Amino acid sequence: MKKIFVFLLSLFFILASSPRIWEREGVNDFLRGSLKGVSLSWQGVLSPSMKLTRLPEVRESYILSLARTKEGIFVGTGHEGKLFVLLPEGKVKLIYDSPELDIFSVAVGPRGEIFFATSPRGKVYRYRKGKVEEFFDPDERFIWKIKYVNGYLYVATGKPSVLYRVDLKGSGEKVVELPDSQILDFIYENGKFYIATSDKGRVYELVKKNPRLIWESPYREVNSIAFWKGKIYAATQGKRSVEKGNVKTGADPIASVASSFDVVVVAGSSSAISSTSKTAAVSKKKRKSAVFEIDPVSRMVREFWRNPEEYVSGLIVHNGNLYAATGGKKARIFKLVDKGKADLFEEAEGKEIRAIISSENIYFSTSVPSAIYKVEKVKEDAGIYVSDVLDAGGQAKWGEIYFEGEGVEVQTRSGNSPDPDSTWEDWTPSVRSEGKILSPPSRYLQYRVKFTPKGRFSSIKIAYLKYNREPQIDSIKIFPPNVVFKTYSRETIKGLPSSIEDGKKKVSKLLSVTGKRVIKKGYRTIKWDAMDPDGDTLVYSIYLEVGKGKLIKLENDWDDNYYVFDTTFFPDGKYRIRIVASDLPSNTERNALKAERFSRTFIIDNTPPVISVSREGGTYIIKVEDTGSGVKELRYSRDGKNWVLLSPEDGICDGKQEEFRLSGRGIFALRAIDRHGNVKTLPLRR
Repeated sequence: MKKIFVFLLSLFFILASSPRIWEREGVNDFLRGSLKGVSLSWQGVLSPSMKLTRLPEVRESYILSLARTKEGIFVGTGHEGKLFVLLPEGKVKLIYDSPELDIFSVAVGPRGEIFFATSPRGKVYRYRKGKVEEFFDPDERFIWKIKYVNGYLYVATGKPSVLYRVDLKGSGEKVVELPDSQILDFIYENGKFYIATSDKGRVYELVKKNPRLIWESPYREVNSIAFWKGKIYAATQGKRSVEKGNVKTGADPIASVASSFDVVVVAGSSSAISSTSKTAAVSKKKRKSAVFEIDPVSRMVREFWRNPEEYVSGLIVHNGNLYAATGGKKARIFKLVDKGKADLFEEAEGKEIRAIISSENIYFSTSVPSAIYKVEKVKEDAGIYVSDVLDAGGQAKWGEIYFEGEGVEVQTRSGNSPDPDSTWEDWTPSVRSEGKILSPPSRYLQYRVKFTPKGRFSSIKIAYLKYNREPQIDSIKIFPPNVVFKTYSRETIKGLPSSIEDGKKKVSKLLSVTGKRVIKKGYRTIKWDAMDPDGDTLVYSIYLEVGKGKLIKLENDWDDNYYVFDTTFFPDGKYRIRIVASDLPSNTERNALKAERFSRTFIIDNTPPVISVSREGGTYIIKVEDTGSGVKELRYSRDGKNWVLLSPEDGICDGKQEEFRLSGRGIFALRAIDRHGNVKTLPLRR
């Protein structure tokens, strides 16, 4: 930390301004970047990953299923319904082009034969000795999963949700039918089947042919299930909604939406299938998916892991470890270590992982683009981590870089478009521990870490100084005279300063937020719209122009965009307000910038109108004059009754002088009001 302090202090004196620091440390920060040949531990340390090999290309849009035999890697595809095999010598061979659209599952039989299931309205086929034959037709809409268990092929279907047991002669029987839309996955452990479904996102335990509902999740589907260290792990996804305590069913899993809710888990019932299980409470905070841990004995359920940026597409157990394949933004595999802890094990090009299997190695397929990968048992010789992009918010000068790591080199590049492209500068020469950033000034910056086989990287700090841009004052509004704003909680006026000094005159301090609009005689409210393009804090100087070029400072270092002043301190006349905005609170005095703006001309008028009266016979000739804001109206009262509006002789009360006539008997009083609310009352003598 001493080194950080020294280089920041040096920057302060060199640049005469406090730099900003961009820091990246920990899992959440590093997940924003891209990893190639690099893993990320749950403690937030980057290091070379296991070697990732891209296998020969299968030219299909979607690779939905994989299986491994001595013959090669069998690949089931989507939208074309084809089965391929990747041969050891690197060739890709088409095995079968089915009449159906998708092959969601491929399984290996006891003698190395391949079973594969097609959908929709599909069948289970068997491939052996170079030939494909129809093996089993469940006459169901979807076949989601097939697995060979203890001498039988088990077939999980959807609409209806049925698990079939098929002998090696192709003769099948229904094991169980569940009140759900689809069976998406199942496992066999300790003499029991555990079945994952969609529609209500349930997990069942099946002993012989007796199903028990052990958990109903707060998600629409449980798409994958695994058994690890004596516990069941269920991957969930899909939005659920709750109404009056009952969970609404979701859509078909084919149209699955990778978004869901944060949850508080309540254990499901272990009663028979006809009983109602307790449903987890669902919060309003949307999340994509989560992995839950289920104790098969106590039925206790807890959320085990989630990544809010990605959804879990599959679970496998490999060499004693539990892995979660994800999608959404990037195709990633996480190794789940403990509750809430996961290492980012591998990252491949693509948006999601479609299929993942455990054999002598881990194999998986991605989409966008479509590819198949093999995770080798050896570490990468080198790896590269590329960070997310720093947006300085404006043109910036880059300072020093400091990072914690060993066996790594760090490079930077900069540009003026938010996404790195050909307009960006090239990567700079490497920095091995700390030093000056060599990238030229720009708005955006990115760093890259190169790893040696034993490299480790845990944090980085980058200093930069934005080039200051001046504030902007877009408008100044002068409210009508006497208008102020009071809060509903207390009688305070927004924008009224602690004092207005003009000679020895002062007003008391009253501050608040905008609220109820009220009238307060003699006060004037000013509001302005100002902003700083760098997000700097602004303060304002407020002036009153009392004559051409003559300014009186009303306030300095004002931090609000409302201001109220008492106009009775000033003589009647024409005035303008001048606002000066400064970003000094966020910059040194040397670098601070200002902007100014004048308001429109407005009138201060605190003098009431003048009323003069004469008589012609029984008629009063009334003249009202106001040299400031002009005459607004004249009213009269007869014998102490209500005030009555009187019309001027020219029919429009719009001038600085107006003449009125009033006839009749009684005791009259006159009340004249000008356009600034000044009032003059005059009784008429008989």
